[in-house]
Amino acid sequence: GLKAEISKVDIGADNKPVVTFKVTDSKGNVLKNADLDANSFRFVLAKVNTDKDSGQTSYEAYTTRVVTGTTYTWYTQTLKSAIQGPVVQATADSGGKVAETATGFTYTFTGTIPANFDKAATTVVGMQTSRNNRADVANATFAFVPAGGTPAIREVVKTESCNQCHDPIKVHGARVEVPYCVLCHSPQSTDANSGNTVDMKVMVHKIHRGANLQNVKAGKPYFINSSGADFSGAAFPQEIRNCTTCHQPGAKNADNWKTQPSRAACGSCHDDIDWATGKSTTG
Repeated sequence: GLKAEISKVDIGADNKPVVTFKVTDSKGNVLKNADLDANSFRFVLAKVNTDKDSGQTSYEAYTTRVVTGTTYTWYTQTLKSAIQGPVVQATADSGGKVAETATGFTYTFTGTIPANFDKAATTVVGMQTSRNNRADVANATFAFVPAGGTPAIREVVKTESCNQCHDPIKVHGARVEVPYCVLCHSPQSTDANSGNTVDMKVMVHKIHRGANLQNVKAGKPYFINSSGADFSGAAFPQEIRNCTTCHQPGAKNADNWKTQPSRAACGSCHDDIDWATGKSTTG
């Protein structure tokens, strides 16, 4: 019952992105701000980085925040965070200037992006909005190159693959599309309390491996405390080596699991490997 569509992104001299978009209902009617949940717009802006040696790509968000780990509650215990100092996390911009137009909206970011941002890099803006107290949710993404040209689309897993089991996938209340989720779940983001990365390729593999992770078997739980979730008992309901259950043909980079293996991805399941020696750390 809700659809969002981004048509343009402008980055002016003040380095505050301005996004042009529209939100429609199931019949294609253009909706106004009053039709949506109050302050429901959230925007993420990220660029695609390409490793010069391996050719592997990853996102790096311009919209970030700094959090500081101190103490946290784990079941009935109060524990010290794995990382005591400041930690950078990708996040969404909210509270910016919203202007209604004849065809939809413009949204001006509250924050600025770095003055030296890479104008030649493929850049992706993602958004979320909702209505009826998040009963209806819409996400959208839009890829562009600030300097002009054709963006190089990065697509490893489609949302439809996740929705084979998670019917439908819905996290953080209003995030339902993988292309939007990956903009924040990038290598730059870490959960301060557990010390675990929330990089999508690591986090998702670990979640589905859950109870069978070697470190979990050795007594170290796998959890992301910022989401209040302990995945130490999770299990993939089929052979874990069925990579194409998620990495299905149709996604542009679906074959990354076999054509561009990385230490981060492989080490997410093989979590007891000392990469300096090649030996197991759990025996």
